Amino acid sequence: MYTASCVVVLGLLVGAADGDDGDALWGSDGGHLKGALSAPRDVFDQDVSFTATVRPNVTGKVRFALKTYSGTTLWTRSAGIADGKASVVLKGSEAAKMKKGGCVLVATVNDHQDRSAYIGIRLLGRIFRDVVEAPAELRPGDEIVITDTSRLQPADAIGPRSVKGKWWRRGYTVPGKPGEHALVCVEEQDLDDPKSCLAPPLRLPLNLKGWYEVWVRTYRHRSQGGIDVRLSGQKYFLHADPQQICTVKDRPHPPYGALVDVLYRADDLTGQDLVFQQPYGTYESQTKLCNASLAGVRLVKLSDEQVARLRAERARQDTKIIGFDNDGFSYFHVWGEHDPACIARLLEPLRDGSAAFLNYELGGLGGIFIPTPYTGMYQMTGHTRHGDYRANAFYRWCFRNDVNIVRVLTERAHELGLKLFVSLMMERCFSPDKTMRAHRDWRITRGRGTWDYARPEVHDYQVKKIAWIMANHDIDGFVVDFTRYGHYFNEDEPNKFAHMNAFLRKLRAAADEVNAKKDRKVLLCCSFADESYFIKHWGTGKLEDQGLDVKTWIAEGLFDMLMPEGPTALDFVKRAAGTQTAVWPRKVARHTFKTDKYLGGGGLSPKALERGVKRVFDQGAPGIFFFNHETWTTLARLGFKEELDLRTRTEDVYGLHEGPVVAFATWYPNVEEKDAQRDTLKPPTIAADVKQNVDGELVIPIRNTFKHPVTARAGWASPSAKKAESWTITPQTRSVSIRAGERGNVSFHLTGRAPRQAAVPAAQIELLADEQVVFRHRLPVRAVRRMVCKKVSPPPTIDGKLDDPAWARLRGPDAYALVPVGKKPDRPGRTTMAVGCDDRRLYVACACTGIDVTKIPTKAQKRDARGIYQTDNVEVLIDAKADEKAYLQFVVTPAGGQADARSYYYPFVGHFWTKRDWTADWTARTARRDDGYAIELAIPFKALGATPRPGDVWRMNVIANAHAGRTKPQTSAWSSSQDPCHKTECFGTLVFR
Repeated sequence: MYTASCVVVLGLLVGAADGDDGDALWGSDGGHLKGALSAPRDVFDQDVSFTATVRPNVTGKVRFALKTYSGTTLWTRSAGIADGKASVVLKGSEAAKMKKGGCVLVATVNDHQDRSAYIGIRLLGRIFRDVVEAPAELRPGDEIVITDTSRLQPADAIGPRSVKGKWWRRGYTVPGKPGEHALVCVEEQDLDDPKSCLAPPLRLPLNLKGWYEVWVRTYRHRSQGGIDVRLSGQKYFLHADPQQICTVKDRPHPPYGALVDVLYRADDLTGQDLVFQQPYGTYESQTKLCNASLAGVRLVKLSDEQVARLRAERARQDTKIIGFDNDGFSYFHVWGEHDPACIARLLEPLRDGSAAFLNYELGGLGGIFIPTPYTGMYQMTGHTRHGDYRANAFYRWCFRNDVNIVRVLTERAHELGLKLFVSLMMERCFSPDKTMRAHRDWRITRGRGTWDYARPEVHDYQVKKIAWIMANHDIDGFVVDFTRYGHYFNEDEPNKFAHMNAFLRKLRAAADEVNAKKDRKVLLCCSFADESYFIKHWGTGKLEDQGLDVKTWIAEGLFDMLMPEGPTALDFVKRAAGTQTAVWPRKVARHTFKTDKYLGGGGLSPKALERGVKRVFDQGAPGIFFFNHETWTTLARLGFKEELDLRTRTEDVYGLHEGPVVAFATWYPNVEEKDAQRDTLKPPTIAADVKQNVDGELVIPIRNTFKHPVTARAGWASPSAKKAESWTITPQTRSVSIRAGERGNVSFHLTGRAPRQAAVPAAQIELLADEQVVFRHRLPVRAVRRMVCKKVSPPPTIDGKLDDPAWARLRGPDAYALVPVGKKPDRPGRTTMAVGCDDRRLYVACACTGIDVTKIPTKAQKRDARGIYQTDNVEVLIDAKADEKAYLQFVVTPAGGQADARSYYYPFVGHFWTKRDWTADWTARTARRDDGYAIELAIPFKALGATPRPGDVWRMNVIANAHAGRTKPQTSAWSSSQDPCHKTECFGTLVFR
């Protein structure tokens, strides 16, 4: 055991250690214990000392007791206080007679229960390392520890280096301990071909008989990681997740880079092997990560008595008081694979513990995740994230292959003795279907929201849809979900309660009618939000404003179960006491229990969740519903109320043991280091003429952000074999060695034509260390026009007249001309432009000729008015960092109207977002002519957030939009004729001289 010699000192706990609302869950020590209790973390069959430190001037004795978490006393001994301390010895002969496993050491001063300190202890048996079969003398509590990764099969699936498609046997050392060990892992990442990084499953032969507790040893990365495990006789994998930790910013959490033991399950291992695979058998959608680690397994022998107790615990129904939610989309967004096992394995973390049910969300008003006669198929619209495409493809596969997600889940849930609930959001819709499009008359017209629940036809549609789902699926509960948006009526509707109650009474009657014909009754449930964090985003969040009359629901028994969300959740528990309505507070992921405070995207630790659940139970709640939480295996025993008192007083986490931080023998960059390196790589540019012909040298600068020297090399990936023939690529520098923190260039000569940016070959960058690829990235190349920006002296006068010497180029044959975007314009005008700069400003001038000025407004709109974008205008778009992640937009109309905005790439939605609330201090003037108009701009470098130096390269585009009464403008752009021309990939280069 890697913590056998560890001795810890732990203060007396008086509240949630990671600060969840500051809730005190028990009394203080009454000022007697100084707050220190020292003991070995792991106790073998040997003599060990326990010591309590008390405050000065306290006399008497301290009673020490070892207790099971359920409160049974295993051993007790008292000692007098001398010099502020009391100590006792647990003899090895005494420890040998005790049942092995986790327990709690309690130190109590003078038999005052409120003057106690607590610390978790593990009573351990003997350890047998890397044996190929169980020793004949193996006793209950003894452990078989297997860290010999050479026993994993097939052997040829594991290699000595990290390569795509194989496991890597990677050496590591434990600080302070001699010898090198090895884990098997996958560290490869290929953003363009993530499936190429998937390695085959591994099998570990066991050759054991009888029942064992199975612990999987893995490594905690900063992102994702862990390992999937199943017994060869089981159907589905479970993810052994080392990330079951606090992730709230600035709160303590266990270290990254540590080995972690995760409890898989206890089972009869007779005739079974262990099978491992990368997490979920695939890669994570957004980061394309598929990293995995396996350092070994711990197999703890169980006694017949322990097996009997386990079976009895698994059969208990009074502990099944935890509900878990799956939002129906996120899991398939991240991990969705076209296999029913991908669905059924959602239940694996809920086996054998305190879970009562899994709730699966079906969607909202429009398309949902299963077929019905009343709805279309859910397809995420408006988002272009890779995960959105993946989830959409998964749902299409389900529909085409008659794979009903709910039926797969109900069948598996009932096999495991669990219940399956489903829910529909009563307002929210990401996937409008034909019904929504056909019934625009059902919509709210005054205020926010979608459907007006004052309309009887909305009632009837929702009731028949829900009743059909209840009648045609073997589910155990249906949840009417009111927890998002909260707008169900026109905002001035005077009878919200009456209309909503009328709808819910119809639904209750329909549910009763369905249940009268079913063997398995379906509970009708409701989740709602009272002034919760989310609901207040879209209004007051008050129930009366939403039209939710919970008092009447409870009085009439309209629902079998309520799941209130928000800081008042426990008030509804008290209100429903003594009625037929059960109330399970709804705990939202990344929020605190008591105050419903948002934790900034981080999540509470298993210990904080355990303590919060105890507080909820202590205040009378019969159960709790975790909404959108990960179904952590560490939460498996939350329903064993008799254990919570002692569990919440220690820092021990059920089913997860922390090990040491390890040092790897071979350097390989982690995810954060790779991301930092990737952030330095900007799409390189090569000059193209107006017809997108390319003939020139392409230089790719590379800065080595790693702490180790690397060799950089580049290859090429063409969009297709046919298009590859149209390009000639001649390497000038094939590879370059770059020391840590320094720069190097690889260069090529390119000739060809790029009618669209997608036609340009991409550079395949690889960085190698010790002849091993440690980083790879596909870098798009931009074939765009190039403009030189020279300093001008004196600077032009910004008056729109364009008669300054700085703008002489506008009148020459080599003026920078804008080219039509899309189809050929009705009336070909001509727009030319020029740029210049001084030490403080960038100057831009445009001359637009051949334009019917009689159709252009003469009155300037107010600053940032939306009408600016609906009349003739010129846009200047600038990406000063040249990384295609953000740009600034400056818009001027011929009448002198001005607008500005900032756009940035938002990975969550997969495209650029424009924020028009950004305003800069810049100057623009215009002048109208008989055949057009002229525009001058002076933009301070301060507004652009960068001051260029000679040789710097920015990305830029200038766009002229000619409306002239048209609905869609005729557009011309300087850098590209590609539509849409606002794409940063089409921006040209602005080179400063």
